[in-house]
Amino acid sequence: MSKKKRIHIAISAIDIQLDALKQREVILRKRLQNLNNIAMSIDDPHAVIPKSYRTLDEWFKGHPFPKSLINHICKNEYKAREMQDCCNTYYFDYHVVPCQPKAYYIEKYLNK
Repeated sequence: MSKKKRIHIAISAIDIQLDALKQREVILRKRLQNLNNIAMSIDDPHAVIPKSYRTLDEWFKGHPFPKSLINHICKNEYKAREMQDCCNTYYFDYHVVPCQPKAYYIEKYLNK
């Protein structure tokens, strides 16, 4: 077999492998999107709070404007992690903690 023919066979084998990888990538992206959709629909409240506090209750007790803290409660951990990415600043680092639903904190701290 000539050198040219061996190179042609190697190139065609690599092309086949690349096509298979592209198909696999499409399948994995669809799975990832499906899992993200499922994660977004789960109702498991989490809050984004400064790292100096361990729980949302601690932050509510020491905060002068508790009404503004309600916005830090997210429907699930996935959305809370997205919020955490945009909340971290030069002065404060935030972390995600599990918490009660928004209605619980509205009843406990705002409807006194």
